[in-house]
Amino acid sequence: MRTDPDRSRKLFMQIIIGIIFSIFMMTFVWFASESEPAVHKVAMNTAADSFTTSVVNAHWQWRAEGSPNRIILVEYNRAQQEIDRRPVSMSHLGWPKVEPNQDGCERLWRSILGLPLEINGFKVQANYYNGLNINGKILDSYCRFGLSIGPYFEYKVFTGVVTKSDG
Repeated sequence: MRTDPDRSRKLFMQIIIGIIFSIFMMTFVWFASESEPAVHKVAMNTAADSFTTSVVNAHWQWRAEGSPNRIILVEYNRAQQEIDRRPVSMSHLGWPKVEPNQDGCERLWRSILGLPLEINGFKVQANYYNGLNINGKILDSYCRFGLSIGPYFEYKVFTGVVTKSDG
């Protein structure tokens, strides 16, 4: 038969183990939630870098081909093997063309990156901002690609400049 001190000691040990386990789980949940925004930022920065590379490649290809309305953007892997081909409409200024609306920005994402509007399972929002509405200058129009909260990047429609957010 057990004595009361043994039962108390066993109960005390169970409480201590429960507290240690709870602290471990809270630390794990906190760490996971803190690192998630960093993962999204890295993914958006990677998408922005790929977008920039493809935009610049499209511009130089447009120039080399004599300023056509459309080019075929060819993507290669590190072994210089062709992995994708996508038609890209080009503006008269030599940058990938965007219809001035949200659908135009969505089509631009797909034609430049060849990917669905998604990062790590989260939908990427593509929004068009008309420069005339911002500051009266049409040349300041841009598409913003980003997650609902957090990192994004912008593509200036008339200059081809891609700018990453700090957040």
